[in-house]
Amino acid sequence: MPEEKERINQNSALHDLFMAILGGFAFIMLILTPYLIGEPAANYPFYKGPDIFPVIILSIMTLSSLPAYYRLLRVKEKEKRWYLDGKGFPRLPLKILVTLILIFLIGFIYIGLELACFLFFITAMYLIGYRLWWKLVLYPTIYTLFILLLFKYM
Repeated sequence: MPEEKERINQNSALHDLFMAILGGFAFIMLILTPYLIGEPAANYPFYKGPDIFPVIILSIMTLSSLPAYYRLLRVKEKEKRWYLDGKGFPRLPLKILVTLILIFLIGFIYIGLELACFLFFITAMYLIGYRLWWKLVLYPTIYTLFILLLFKYM
């Protein structure tokens, strides 16, 4: 008997609580970023130095958590469902984490940023459940080009 396909259930309030905690932590770190990194060596007006990457990532995390806060506050307590997917064990996130470690972090050293990003996105999308070949090629290509433009040419 084939194993039932894992799906992430967006109706769980536990997912929203976890996302709200991550977003709250990101917001605190965003506020503290100037104090944690310190003054850059070059103090001319357009130098962003080591502040720019943490500010971008922490801002994205904070903004991404706002819908979770909204759902936690909007839904009545009787309607909330507090459960985890995968019968209480997060199988899919662990698969993605192993993929991230094996393909992206190790591949980054040996095959480079572009190919490692592309292979990681394809593998992660396949694990999540995408099976159409054009989606498995088009979406990772777009994301890889975006990362390439962002980190190599900007």
